Amino acid sequence: MPSTQTIPAEPCVKRIVVPAFRQAVVDLWGDAGREQMISNLSGDSRDEFVQDVVGANRVWIPTRHVIAWAFAIWEGPANRTRDEMARFIRRQWDLSMGVVRRVILHLAPPGPIVARLGAMWKQDNTAGEMEATLDEGGNGATLHLSNSPFVETPHGRASIAEIYRHAFAQTRAKNVTEMHALDGPKRMVIRVKWS
Repeated sequence: MPSTQTIPAEPCVKRIVVPAFRQAVVDLWGDAGREQMISNLSGDSRDEFVQDVVGANRVWIPTRHVIAWAFAIWEGPANRTRDEMARFIRRQWDLSMGVVRRVILHLAPPGPIVARLGAMWKQDNTAGEMEATLDEGGNGATLHLSNSPFVETPHGRASIAEIYRHAFAQTRAKNVTEMHALDGPKRMVIRVKWS
């Protein structure tokens, strides 16, 4: 049954990321990694992670918590290592949004997915705008994300870029790479290439 919950004013992401985040930490680093990550959290971000504050129709979680959790992973079990953080981001995506979209992605060439990215972003996030265009020749895409809390820090930008690189790697694309950078105030560009 669809939720009757209104869209919150604070930037939020779909709550499906919460159990995926918890499971990904344990899958990669065990209970010790989970405890290390929790020790790097404070306040309501810690409470949200530890207590799993859930209401009957609670569909969204504030993006700031997800960002705080990612920083806690970076400082904790990922040991400030980009490869470990990317491994975590991939695992977390596979357990959340990837579960829902895996069938679509595996069956599709990457081109048609590009046209749907803006709508997919809006399904999963209450803030930010995603624009995506297929590169000439069809061997890549240029994505612009603006007005999202994920754009505000290098860590958030790297995480979002890895999510999209990994998602395109789930399609029929091969050798998927990404480059990302700020592209103006509150706006980032992600260039994804494949063969």
